[in-house]
Amino acid sequence: MKVFIHIKEESERLPNKNFLQLGGVELYKRTLLKLKDFDVYVDTDSEDIYQACKADQNLSHITCFRRKSKYITWEQENKEEGPTPFMIRDFLDEHVIDENEPLILLHVTSPFLKIGTLKDAVSMMNEKHDSVCSVSEVKTFSLVRKNNEYSPINFDSTKLQKTQTLDSVFHINSAFFIFTKKSYIENNNSRLGKNPYYYTIAFPEDIDIDYSSDFCVAQHIIENDHSNEFCTTHRNLVSREYKKEDSVFNIGPTALGGSNKVIIAGPCAVESLDQMLRIADDVTRSGANMLRGGAYKPRTSPYSFQGLEEEGLEILAKAKELTNLPVVTEVIDEKSASLAIQYVDMLQVGTRNMQNFSLLKFLGKLNYPVLLKRGMCATLEEFLMSAEYLLANGCEQVVLCERGIRTFVRHSRNTLDVGAIPALKRQTHLPIIIDPSHSSGENYSVIPHALAGLAAGSHGIIVDVHDKPAEALCDGPQALSPNQFRKLTYLAQDAIELSNRMDEELFEELL
Repeated sequence: MKVFIHIKEESERLPNKNFLQLGGVELYKRTLLKLKDFDVYVDTDSEDIYQACKADQNLSHITCFRRKSKYITWEQENKEEGPTPFMIRDFLDEHVIDENEPLILLHVTSPFLKIGTLKDAVSMMNEKHDSVCSVSEVKTFSLVRKNNEYSPINFDSTKLQKTQTLDSVFHINSAFFIFTKKSYIENNNSRLGKNPYYYTIAFPEDIDIDYSSDFCVAQHIIENDHSNEFCTTHRNLVSREYKKEDSVFNIGPTALGGSNKVIIAGPCAVESLDQMLRIADDVTRSGANMLRGGAYKPRTSPYSFQGLEEEGLEILAKAKELTNLPVVTEVIDEKSASLAIQYVDMLQVGTRNMQNFSLLKFLGKLNYPVLLKRGMCATLEEFLMSAEYLLANGCEQVVLCERGIRTFVRHSRNTLDVGAIPALKRQTHLPIIIDPSHSSGENYSVIPHALAGLAAGSHGIIVDVHDKPAEALCDGPQALSPNQFRKLTYLAQDAIELSNRMDEELFEELL
């Protein structure tokens, strides 16, 4: 199904409106990103939009072409009538073969319009209705102005009526028009056809950002509405609404996501070349699919071991060479990230940086695989919004990590939120792994935490392993010994089998 959108560089009523940032994403891009299931054609006079559609991998479903000069001239010289009908006709002649194929004409400035609404509206096309048009219902006293005189539409001005008794008035909000090539031509370039179906949409779907007041309303909704229904609407890149099937990412030779369960193991911190190579060899022999190791260690105390930094990255590269396994390591700022991509396969954002939005934007533009850990006090909505920052800025491979949240308990370092795993899998297509080491904090309960997370449906685990935990410079009490890690990989197979069976039997219905 084809979608046609025309986007102007300038707006007479709200300057630069298509480029205004709404929830961290440019207004025009918010709409384009939601339309991945459609064949989208964009006609624009903006060189910036044209280049963005060509360069941004997240907009690869867009066919963008520059506006013809005759229509630009028309727009500049004709203040009463726009060139849209003739631009549509050109598009139909050049790109549409099937004269009965429904075409959706969208306003790019309706940021809350749902994909489900569009699909339902298309279903209203039938023998009786040759087109569909979105309208808003007005349930109050309405007037029409002609020659500077006002006349009532839906009430008698001589009576004191209640608003409950009034007939509703409907206005075309132009959020979308749906028609066919045949109906458009037969009705003299009219989007409405002979028998349109007027499809009613309500607030906030019917918001069309045309004035600064509209934009203020949209900003207020983004910042203050935290209901699940709304979050699904505006969290379009991470959501199941945007992509129904599970994402599967290849990190080097390792596939992560879907039915692929990954075990990531290694020391919490890289302490020396000898230490890293010993542990890397041990975990590889025991069945690890990826290596972990911290070269940068953001610690609660400034006096604790902070990591070997670039020397640690060089050691990780040698461990990768020894084992042929991809490596993930934490980065803490733009400098460490720029260095890390020269040595490792995946960047980790730690719990303390989950809402470091400037870092997330920078990493997104790097378009390098990212493992995003949940903040120690973050809600799932906040967690997913951080992932959205990465995706919205260009990152194509984001893996979520539940690492335990802070509660009042003392028997573990954090509380592993096992319930977050099925909840996240219902809301997002991104892979989810767990960190049983940082949730447990104690060696004796790491394996139970790991098995619980795998059985609950996680796509893998990331676990601390150290062959001399008593001498570890970081988080020794929670590290598994190599023997314990071997036990974990053996036991994990049953939990993974249970998880895959549960996915097949339950999640197909849930999603």
